[in-house]
Amino acid sequence: MSPTAEGQRMYHPTLSSPVTRRIWGSSDAILLFFAGGAAEFAAIKAVDWLFFTGRLPGAPVERFFETVRFAQSVFFGDHAGATDAIKRINRIHRRVEEARGEQIPQWAYRDMLFILIDYGERAHEVVFGPMTEAERTSHFGVGLALGRAMHLSGLPTTYAEYRDQRHQQLLEDYARGPLTDELYASYRRALGSWRYRLLKLVQASVLPEELRDVLRLEPHPLVEELLRDATASCPAAVTSCAPYTVLCYLAGSPSNCANWNVHQTPDGNVDFMASSRLRGGGAGGGRFYCAAGGKRRLRQWHCPSTSS
Repeated sequence: MSPTAEGQRMYHPTLSSPVTRRIWGSSDAILLFFAGGAAEFAAIKAVDWLFFTGRLPGAPVERFFETVRFAQSVFFGDHAGATDAIKRINRIHRRVEEARGEQIPQWAYRDMLFILIDYGERAHEVVFGPMTEAERTSHFGVGLALGRAMHLSGLPTTYAEYRDQRHQQLLEDYARGPLTDELYASYRRALGSWRYRLLKLVQASVLPEELRDVLRLEPHPLVEELLRDATASCPAAVTSCAPYTVLCYLAGSPSNCANWNVHQTPDGNVDFMASSRLRGGGAGGGRFYCAAGGKRRLRQWHCPSTSS
């Protein structure tokens, strides 16, 4: 297959799609992925592999940025760039396996792949609205192509098979243990108590139901309202402002969050994570509402104009 072109950019023909680039070019969507992924990393039964090198518990935020940069290098890369990124990650995994003298279980690899697929879809629904059937098929196809490129076994062949497999693996591959609590403690150290509490509030809303009991998380009605309905209340000039509701403070101060998002386009923020770091939580005011239907309703800290 030939590379896919949009404007002057050339993308890998199977490892990229417009909907996947829309997700991974949005800092809002990526912050939602961080919330969900952080929870699943802590609860997966293969969490000991994440502790083996000590990098994830030692610096969870930095490790997350590495994952984001890998995903963006694949989804926004040309044929050679995306292929090289996958070769690099495969080499890293092999070195870890050789150092431990074991192989990472294939079910753990599949769980990680399913996290990318599932939270991509969940984040898209919050930030941009539900995917169309064609977008969902395209997004799943990119995830499947990534799994094949990483030589994973036991992959589903259809979206329906994936949903069944995802559900079964959520029931079988996750449990709370001492390393779960240790990893959450590292999140608290990295984020601070205020942003840590916000992280858990968002996790309770974005996690699959199968994992809420495992992690003892209960959705908060206000957070549910903010995340599910914020897109409809954002000003027309704003590409997306849904997760300003709670996730702003995961990115530092409200103004930092706004600066990350003011120029979002489907492919506009491919490099934003490469130069960004979570900063210490700033105090910050800002309006905690957007106008909607003639009423002031709780929505988000800032809805920056794309012309800012």
